Amino acid sequence: MSKRRWDLVIENENLVTITLKSMSKKLSYINNDLDDYREAATWALINSARKYDFNRNVKFTTYALTSIRREVIHKYKINLQTKKRFKEQNISREDDQSTLEPYVSETNILDNMIYDEELVEVKNVFRNLPEKYRKIISMRFSEGKTFEEIGDEFDVTREMARVYYKKALSLIENKLAI
Repeated sequence: MSKRRWDLVIENENLVTITLKSMSKKLSYINNDLDDYREAATWALINSARKYDFNRNVKFTTYALTSIRREVIHKYKINLQTKKRFKEQNISREDDQSTLEPYVSETNILDNMIYDEELVEVKNVFRNLPEKYRKIISMRFSEGKTFEEIGDEFDVTREMARVYYKKALSLIENKLAI
């Protein structure tokens, strides 16, 4: 992404917070999973910056807000379906997640590595990651740091630290071809 486009993301990070505050008044479950919604909204902001056409006569904020709202609504619908399934199975989300560590998810590829060969492969992939992503993964998994602490280390917001972390995991997953 060009510096000009990245500057759009940095300058308009507040759109994520403003949109989530506004939408949380109408969509009741947003406050329960605020980090998930914030992540989805941040990705929508980044994708908006990637696709934005500077030659059109449309403000970036107008363009980005539409994308952010659409992504939050999409995430909301998915979460409602998940909650409905949990109700049907008589499982509460809290009970289901109580065995998980706070910074580990069920779908995380690193949680599912069992065999030594797979661990060696993960280590090789990890060694080949860019320095920034290796450091973020280490801070999160080895040191158990929060996204806010990681953000402070890289001089970015908590949301951007979360985006970098997800990108690092995505790179690992893609290189392992899972």
